[in-house]
Amino acid sequence: MSPQLLGSHQLTMSSYRYSELTSPRCTRLIRLHGSPVPSDPLAFNLEEMLLDKPDKSYDALSYTWGGQPCDRPVSVLTVGTAGTSELMITANAEAALRHLRDKDRKKARYLWVDAICIDQSSIPERNVQVANMGDIYRGAKRVLIWLGEGTADTRAAFLAMAGWWRLLYTLHPRGLAHSFWTWVTVGEESGRDFIQRRMGSGMTIDHGLQVARGLDVLVSHSYWERVWTLQEIGLSKDPERCLVLCGASTEPVNLLILYETVAALHFNRNLLDRISVHFNLALREAALAVKGKERRRNSKQKYYGKEGFLSNGKYLDIFSMLSEMRAKNATEPRDYIYGLRELFPEDLKLVAVSYERPTADIYREVTQHIIERKRRDSAVNDSDDDDKTLDGILVHASQEQKTVTDCPSWVPDWSSVSVPEAARGQYTQYNKWVNRASACRRTKARCQFRSHPPGGILVLTGREVTTVGADISAKFPPGVYPPSLAFENARRPERYAQESDDEFVDYGAGPVKKVPGRREVVERNGREMLRILEEWVVHIETITDLARRGIRAPREQMARLLWEVTGPVVRDSSYTDSDTFESDLRRRWLPELKHRGAAAMYPEFLRERGQSDSWLYVWHRNLAYALDGQRLFVAADGRLGLGLNVEQGDIVTVLAGCHSPVVLRKGVDGERYRLVGHCFLIGAAYGEEWPDNEALLREFEIV
Repeated sequence: MSPQLLGSHQLTMSSYRYSELTSPRCTRLIRLHGSPVPSDPLAFNLEEMLLDKPDKSYDALSYTWGGQPCDRPVSVLTVGTAGTSELMITANAEAALRHLRDKDRKKARYLWVDAICIDQSSIPERNVQVANMGDIYRGAKRVLIWLGEGTADTRAAFLAMAGWWRLLYTLHPRGLAHSFWTWVTVGEESGRDFIQRRMGSGMTIDHGLQVARGLDVLVSHSYWERVWTLQEIGLSKDPERCLVLCGASTEPVNLLILYETVAALHFNRNLLDRISVHFNLALREAALAVKGKERRRNSKQKYYGKEGFLSNGKYLDIFSMLSEMRAKNATEPRDYIYGLRELFPEDLKLVAVSYERPTADIYREVTQHIIERKRRDSAVNDSDDDDKTLDGILVHASQEQKTVTDCPSWVPDWSSVSVPEAARGQYTQYNKWVNRASACRRTKARCQFRSHPPGGILVLTGREVTTVGADISAKFPPGVYPPSLAFENARRPERYAQESDDEFVDYGAGPVKKVPGRREVVERNGREMLRILEEWVVHIETITDLARRGIRAPREQMARLLWEVTGPVVRDSSYTDSDTFESDLRRRWLPELKHRGAAAMYPEFLRERGQSDSWLYVWHRNLAYALDGQRLFVAADGRLGLGLNVEQGDIVTVLAGCHSPVVLRKGVDGERYRLVGHCFLIGAAYGEEWPDNEALLREFEIV
């Protein structure tokens, strides 16, 4: 299905007029007529089918528009007459239909294609059909992933994948019938090892390079960036039911084969990540569809264990998927919600599909429902899932600018993502689950919702700690190592434009392809980060009234803050004691930065792993990650802090259910507040500011 159709694009119809569907539970199917001549005009009938009593076997097409206009005519035949009408579709849809039609003129096949089966000019029909997507895709025999016309390289990749699969099946038919490649063994060799060996020694270097280039083209296709394709593949209920097609290929392969091939050949991690969410969603649906003892025995559980968790530890609940979706593309912002509606019905099914309703209202309703549902589930299961969800939602809502401008400050704009925000989210979760820090002493969330004035108010319980003072640093640049590590599939802003210093990517058969590196961006941002730190270290030591007020020395606070936000240095560090490391920061690193300057210190910033003082390289990397897009500040009581988007006069609070302090900003009425974001504040991360006497707590209304 093409997600853009459900947005702002409209079909330009020459003469065909859609008949109204007889029931909201009906949809249309294409009966595509065959032709032995590829250049023959496309012709099909549109036939109605009741979803509750399907009487036809059909495949569902999943593809993208690619910004193409509807300028290709196709003939719609009228059943029972010799009449025809003309319908205009995109070039990509036309190419897919030509590839899919049978070569026998007497044969036809049934397909569901959103561009044709939905009257795109009718908003009421679009609303109804989007709500039916779950039944349409689950009812399809297969989901056909169309990646365009292809090239000689993609043809070579398809032929290689199909050949490897056939050979593996011949050698190990029982294993392949019931298991996935990772656990298939041919002798003492795993399926992935088998592919690596065949790629490395079973073909010439030129052939191997061609296959690698073809796989690169397939995985880098814009199809994998579209919002709706996630749901379409997920609803297939099995990656083996998703067939990947390219016009130049001789035979399709399923999504499992493509994913395992890319994984086996050690592609650049970003390339595998482009298809991993699609694969995991299809696997999730397959695992959830298996019941009882069969489910426990089913080999898919090796990939997908208990509900929500993949074998790599990744959790695919509604909140994590909404976060993932923000890195995808859609022309219609409502589709960031509707594109997951059928995959997570327990969370989104109650959200009525309407392309006339304001987007901000939809985002608020979804956010409120997620918080309330997690709170109910946590009460039943006696868990802290509601705290995790509330904390995560507030982190993701801390956007400096929102595309959907009418969203309340506590509601994330689910259609946009920024790398600093993602890094901040990772830092907050790091504090919570690794350092076990909790500003609220793990007090469970106490939140309620009020609807007046209109727009939605989130009420949280906590206490005010201090305010942000006048001393605020410049904003730190984005993390200085590849931004994909901060948000692996994020749409990269211009500052992350790939520049110069090409890097080699190893496809398993040696360095094959050069891709533009980001070394200049890394260097520029790294130098800027150290420059801001140098200025700040010099500046805070000029604030003389801190010493007069008996406040902890600025350099001591700075060492503690940097240590706390970066977390423990990895195991190859010579530091096993956090106090020792903090002391070394205070006595060596900060004075060196002040006296030697950022320019002189920068070469140590890029010290390679494995060299002497490798802890410094690792710590610098963690430091860039933690400071990403934030500002250092001095609070009114003299303590140092670090936060997103802070301004003088903002209040720092500790709130029940939030494991880092939260910065709020007073609204124009002086009574309610707007969310600014999480922060770190010296002396507040471990519950020091949470009162023993709950009478000291108060409510904060956040709009």
